[in-house]
Amino acid sequence: MFGAMLEGAEAWAGVTIERRGFGPNCLDGIGAILHPAALTAQPRRLLQAAASGVAVYATAACGMDPGEWRPLEDFRRG
Repeated sequence: MFGAMLEGAEAWAGVTIERRGFGPNCLDGIGAILHPAALTAQPRRLLQAAASGVAVYATAACGMDPGEWRPLEDFRRG
């Protein structure tokens, strides 16, 4: 998990998360990023992840072009 956890720890109850800072190799070992935000004005980190081959699951408000991200519902389906 990158950045502030604004929703509180209980939102992730039952889900194993790992907090990471930004920096070289920060995406190593990450297979997917879940980005449930309602609005992202500058999706730099999401674009970096997608360019590195990390699947980005988000909403249409993620600030990325269609095709650069997958709907969150696809992640839930497995």
